[in-house]
Amino acid sequence: MMLFKKELEAAMITDTAKLMLLARGYRVWRQNNLTVRRRKGIVTLGVSDIIGYHKRTGVFIACEVKKIGDVFSPKQIEFLQEVHAAGGVALYATEEKGTVVLKEFSEFIIKPKKQKK
Repeated sequence: MMLFKKELEAAMITDTAKLMLLARGYRVWRQNNLTVRRRKGIVTLGVSDIIGYHKRTGVFIACEVKKIGDVFSPKQIEFLQEVHAAGGVALYATEEKGTVVLKEFSEFIIKPKKQKK
């Protein structure tokens, strides 16, 4: 964990999260998902800000970056749920008390309702 004094910008959270994931054995990169003029169909909505894989196991990782006050879009939730369901690691990086933290995305995973018999 790294301690900072003021509210962090998304770029700082992203850079710190990448370093934290590298230290855990992941090969990760910033996934830019911006539109480009005259190119259609290249944007996949909801893809996490940081993606990669574990260098030893090959397990896929997706990590969404959220500043204080940011909320997940429905597409971001869907993407992280799919990563989790497929056996990948689904995380989000945020700031708590001036510190960048990585959290499991499981709190956003919607459990299927039991059907009535």
